[in-house]
Parts: sequence; C-alpha cells; structure tokens
Amino acid sequence: MQMKKLYFIFFLLWSTAVNAAIIYVDKDNSCPGNGSTAGPYCSIQNGLNHPGLRAGDTIRIRDSAMPYTENAVTPSGLDGTAANPIVIEPDVGNNPILRSIATNVDSGVITINNGSFWTIRNLTFDACGVATSSKQAIKVQAAPSSNPNRSLVGIVITGNTINCWGGSDQGGANRDGSNVYRTAAIRIEGTNIAPGQPGYTTQYTTATISNNMISRAKETGIFLQHNSATVVSDNTITGTRCGVHNNTDSYRAEEGVKIAFSGKNNIIIQNSIHDFQDEAACYSAISSRPEGYNVTAGGIYCDTGSTGDLVDRNRIYSMNLNNSGSGQSYGNGIFWEARCKNGTIRNNLINNILSDNGAGINTGETSCAGNTGNRILQNKIHNVKRVGIILRKYTQNITVKNNVVWMTASTARDYFVEVWQEAVTCGGHVIDGNIYNSTGGNAAYRWGRNRTTTLSGWQSLCSCDANSATREF
Repeated sequence: MQMKKLYFIFFLLWSTAVNAAIIYVDKDNSCPGNGSTAGPYCSIQNGLNHPGLRAGDTIRIRDSAMPYTENAVTPSGLDGTAANPIVIEPDVGNNPILRSIATNVDSGVITINNGSFWTIRNLTFDACGVATSSKQAIKVQAAPSSNPNRSLVGIVITGNTINCWGGSDQGGANRDGSNVYRTAAIRIEGTNIAPGQPGYTTQYTTATISNNMISRAKETGIFLQHNSATVVSDNTITGTRCGVHNNTDSYRAEEGVKIAFSGKNNIIIQNSIHDFQDEAACYSAISSRPEGYNVTAGGIYCDTGSTGDLVDRNRIYSMNLNNSGSGQSYGNGIFWEARCKNGTIRNNLINNILSDNGAGINTGETSCAGNTGNRILQNKIHNVKRVGIILRKYTQNITVKNNVVWMTASTARDYFVEVWQEAVTCGGHVIDGNIYNSTGGNAAYRWGRNRTTTLSGWQSLCSCDANSATREF
C-alpha cells in the first residue's frame, strides 16, 4: 500500500512536469495568436489569458520592433506550486523591452493579482525617454477585501533590469495628482489597507526579490507593504530620484527599499543602494519652490510599522541633500521610523551621507512603544555629515553596540550619537563598545538637552558606552 502511494505521488509530479506548457508572446505577430512557437500571442495579456494556464507553465516573451506597452494582469487567484511555479521570462536569446505609458495607473507593466508561486525573471523594463508611466514596473497584490484569509507565498522577482521607472521627468511641481506620485519599480503588497481600517487583514505576502538592477527609479526602488519573511537580497538600486509622495504632502521622497504597513520578519540583505538624486536636481524643474517643501530620503526606510526585520550587510552611499531651498531636507542611510520595532540593523556599510540634516542611522516615533527593541550592531558609518546615529523623538530600549562612527564634522550640530530628550525619557537604551572618529575634530555627543565634545563627558552624561573609544584611522 505504501509503495502504491509513492508511485501515485510520483505520477502526479511527473504528469504536471510533462504537461507544462511554454506559451510564446511576440508583439510583432498578427493578433491575437495562439501562444505556439509558430503563432505567438501578440501581447503579454493574451499570454496570461491563455486557456488552461496552470502551475508549471512558462510565458516567454520575444523581442519586438517597438517596446511592449502594457499593464498586463494575471488571472485573479491563479496559483503555481512550490515545485512548479508559473514563470514569466524572455524567450531564449531575446531581451524584449517592456514599459507602460499610462499616467498614474496604480498597476504594473506586469501585475500578479492574488496569486502564489509566480516567478518574473530576467526581463527589462525601461521608462527612460517617456514622460510618465504606471506607478510600478512589477506589482504583486493580494485581494484582502475579496478573500481576507488568503496569504500569497512563493513570489520570486529575480534578475530583472528596471530603468527610469516613474518616467523621465524630475518629479513634478504640483500636489494635484497631475504627475506620477507614490511610484516604485517593484511593489509587493499583502494589503494596502492601514491597520484598524475596514478590510485590513492579518494575512501577508511572502516573496524573494533578488539580483535585480534598478536604476533612476522615481521615489522608491523596492516597496514592501504588509509582507512577512520577504527576502530582498543582492539587488543594486542606483540613482533614485525624488518623487511626489502623494498629492497632498508637502515633501518629496527618495527611498531605496521601503518597508511599511505592519510587516514582520523581513530580511534586507547584501543590497547596494547608492547615488541618490541631490536636492538641487530634484527641484530644478520647479520654477518656484513652495515654502516648506523638503526631501526625505532613506537608503532603507521603515515606516508605519514592521516588527522583527533584519537589515544586514547592505552598502548605502552617496546621498547629498543640501537644503538648497526654504525647506529642511533629510538624508538617512537607514531610517527606522514609525511603529518599526524589534528590528536588527547590523553589519551595514554606510558612507558619504553628506546632507545638512542627515544621519547614518536614524530612529524615531511619536510614542515610546512605537519604536522599541531595535538593535543597531556592528555597522560602519563613514564620512557622514550631521549625525552618525540618532535616537530621535520617542524611542525606547534601543541597543547601540560595536559600531564604528567616522564623522565629517564642521559645525556644532554634528554628533557621533544624538539622543533626544524624548528618547532619554523613554529610557532602556544600551550603548556600548562603539568606536568614534571625526575628520576635523568637531563632532560632539548629545544626551537629551546636554552636549559634550569628549568621550569621557559623554560617558558621564549617558551613563553608558564604558567600553567605547575614540580612535584615529
């Protein structure tokens, strides 16, 4: 009986593999096509609508004379399996160009709609030279309102190249929705409903996003929204430009990787994030910069809640937000903000963050419990202007240990470590074993309302850092 059962399982696996289809797409072919190698579909959407599309099938896209301009969506609820995902990729020896010319459409060129075990790999998405595009190149979205008990798993986004997503313009001058806003090259959603609101779900999306090259994205390279155990690894995100955050906020944003909306246990590891657009270039298209406008940037940025995330061995560098206008702009290597708790930020290399209001690592919230239990360990922060590590506003039970902080100090506002009074009041911080060095020798330390220029003075103020040292490199 046991042997028959094993044969039956083998037969099912073998049958699925044997019957898996390869479905071809070629924009230059006559429409609609049938998906065969001789009669490929003329659009990606037709390929996704292939009758009987199922686990193990592969959709292969061929070169075309002109880029594919689509907002293709997978059939809702269609799943692959762990052993046999549904794959979207270029045909062998091909490198098709994909883009969207839609304006402010909240979808991707390819959107995985409420499906598990899908893979998108080795495709090129290019919006360079076009004025606008859809908000995402690749989007994965759950549908909690229609199926609130469904989690998406087995999503793999790997080896893709995404250029200029959000369009070629600088970011727009208006707050009226006339430009693309809240864009991301890759966006993975478990839900887009805020905690406490009708339709919010406790289900999550789990994905692997690896080895993608994202260049000159507007606002955000990779956006995780309500994800659990998603791994973002070995991606290169370069040249991120400022984007209109939304049509009411009075600031622009630049984010390499963003984690939001009550995620948990995500892993951001070994990514290279660098060369953000500087502030002057951000606003060069605006003839009259509105009063108070600023740019908020984070190489890796956690906001509106995530718990237990790991940020490890990333390299983040070259950010210059120089407050060229009337607003106050903020550039941060790692920005760990509202309701981001119990995270571990370790072994990251952060350098050349030369912003007038910048920090190597920045934490902060509006309540003590909102930013608690985070650990900042063994990071190397080099050539940073303004603050190496800041516990801003209300933070509680933060551990800062065994970091190397090398400041480029020029004013009395430059600090190795800055702990605001609200964070002092929240308490529970453990700070020890760090090494401090300052080019120019002007960096200081701040504990609440008190400031000191010596390590011994700092140790006395904070009753911490007993095993730390200053060192010339």
